[in-house]
This record gives sequence, C-alpha cells and structure tokens, in this order.
Amino acid sequence: MLKDGADSVGSACLDDPAPKPGINDTACAALRVYVNIGVCASIWTTLHDPVYGLKRPQGVFDPKQARQESSACNEGWTATAARMEGLEAFLRTLPPLHLADADGGAAYLPKDANAVARGKIVFAENCARCHSSKRPPAGYTGDVTAWYRKAVMEDDFLTNNFLSDDERHPVSEIGTNSERALASNATEGHIWQNFSSVDYKKQPDVQIGDLVNPLDTDLKLLPVKASGGRGYYRTPTLANAWATAPFFHNNSLGIVTGDPSIQGRLTAYEDAMEKLLWPDRRPGFKTIRRTTQASTFKYEEGGSVCVAKNTPIDLIANVDLLTPANFRKDNFFTRLMCRVTGTGHLNGLFLLADNAPDFVQDRGHAFGSKLPDEDKKALIEYMKTF
Repeated sequence: MLKDGADSVGSACLDDPAPKPGINDTACAALRVYVNIGVCASIWTTLHDPVYGLKRPQGVFDPKQARQESSACNEGWTATAARMEGLEAFLRTLPPLHLADADGGAAYLPKDANAVARGKIVFAENCARCHSSKRPPAGYTGDVTAWYRKAVMEDDFLTNNFLSDDERHPVSEIGTNSERALASNATEGHIWQNFSSVDYKKQPDVQIGDLVNPLDTDLKLLPVKASGGRGYYRTPTLANAWATAPFFHNNSLGIVTGDPSIQGRLTAYEDAMEKLLWPDRRPGFKTIRRTTQASTFKYEEGGSVCVAKNTPIDLIANVDLLTPANFRKDNFFTRLMCRVTGTGHLNGLFLLADNAPDFVQDRGHAFGSKLPDEDKKALIEYMKTF
C-alpha cells in the first residue's frame, strides 16, 4: 500500500487481531488510506498539527479507542471496512496493460527477435532477482541466475508474474533518493504507529550515505542513520513499464511528455530507461528543487519566516522542528530573525535540523549501468513487452 518500507497493516485494523482460518483480512492494509483522507478525522486531527505541523509533536491514533469515543468515527470505520473486500476483489480483476493490447500498440512492439531474446537473458542476469515474483522453488540449491536464464525463456514467464519480489530493500543498497523512505508517520510513537507491523518497526537500522550538500554540491554530508523501520523501499512492479514512466518513487527519472498517447508514453519510457542505464545522462544536481524568488511563510499567530531565493525547498520542508510560541508571534525579535533568515545565511543551521537531507532526486539504482550498450538496448526492447 505504501512506497516506503512500511506495510500499513497491523492488528489495529481488526476488532479481534487473532488469526482466523478462512477469514480474509488482507484488505486491512487499505484502511489507513481512508482514515488519512477523512474517516475518524475528528479524532486524529487533534493528535498533531495537520495544517502547519509546527505546534506540537504527534500523538498516536488508536482506532479502537477512537471508535469507542465517537459514534461517527465508529460508523465511518465500520462502513469503510465493509467495502474493503469488494474493493480488493475489484483490484484483483485488473490485468497488466500490455502494449500489444493497446489500440495500434502492436506497431510499436520490438521487431528484432534476437534483441528480445538477448533482453530476456540480460533481465535474468541483472533484474529478476528483485523484479520477478516467479522464483526458484523452496529448497533450491542450484545456480539462481541459471534458473532465471531458463525461466525467462518459457512462454508463460510473464503470465501472473508481478515483476517484483515485494520485499523491503535498504536505501543503502538501492541508492535512490531516500526522502520518502525516511517518513516517520508509521514508526513507534507517531500518529500511524498502529497501522504498521511489529516486523516493520524492528527492521535493522540503515546507514544512508552519498548525500550531497545542497549549499555546496562539491561537498558531501555525513551519513544519516534510519531506524525504527525507516530507510527501506519495497520493490515496485515493472508491469506496464512501457506506459508508466517517469520512473522511481518520486517520478524523477525521465521526462514528462504530458502526452498520454502510445507514442507519448513510449517516448517517456525510452528516455527514462536511457537515464536508468546510462546514469551520466541524468540531470543530477539540477534536480535539487530550489525557490525561484524570496518568499515569506506566515504563522497564523502573525509571525513569519523569510526564505531566501535559491534556497533548497526540501531544506525547509524536511526540518524536524517544533516552533516555540514566541517565535510564531509578530514582534521585533521575530521580524529581525525574518530579515536574517531571508538572507540565506542561516540555511546551514536549517540543514543541521533536516530530517531527510537527501536533495538529488534522480540518483541511485545504477544496476545495469556497467552493461555493454547492446545489452542495454536489448533490455529496453524486451521490457516493452511487460
């Protein structure tokens, strides 16, 4: 349900969390989404500052207690839970959207059978370990890569293949931008604590390195330790990859064509795949989002914070800081502070308080970058058939 390593499923979504044979509780994972967009909002919006996020620390939302306190919450929760099994059943009916099945899509399919065959082998050797739900049988002791080389050549390899292992992998292994993986809402003591499993919260700590200093891109920041479940991404499916570029969890890899036609989607796909396999073609530092003009953030109490032009946006957005009441009021001191911060000279202090200091959006996932160019091109062609 989530792009980070959280699983968004825990006993809190069940009235009785004890396992019951024959009872389908897999749809519980969707409940947090509905809570987050309105169910029981009269309760959980009191547990943090939902607008500014700066006034008080988060409290934990306890569904069972909230349903006892509010009949409206209980009715909303129960009605939503009753719909989950039907929603899940509907989603299970959705097949992959193959290029071959799109109107006119057959004209865009790869024509070189040898290139496709080579692409299959490249996929088996470099991608299938994470991007295949079809895996060697339990207890298999042979060469895993050899197993995949044989499997990809079977006519039904892509049939009912989710094209993902659906496992968590540490950002330190993947190397992609870690901001979303550093989200803390589902960790112990935070608002959605009861919607993530114990297994999630007990994941090993992750050291995240290779972080660029956005104030001087020639410098690197110290590694960041992610704990309590943070620091992981779950492998995304590659189904429909031809139609779903730009890639990565933040859509940062590849151009946005704004064209939903087959040609427009394939243009975005090919650009994203080239940047994936040839990392030197990526914008890199240019993906650090910065303010285009000086601006002012105003508190509802009257005070303000001034932000200088060219300030990294994520430098402000990711600061893990509760603002004391005196700093939110309009007085001589806060006006003076606003003038100082408006120069950008204190951005280094903001950087020290940044909860997710990862600014280059399209970095990482360099798997396959060392392959020969012909192998890369063959992989691009083969993946059009996903």
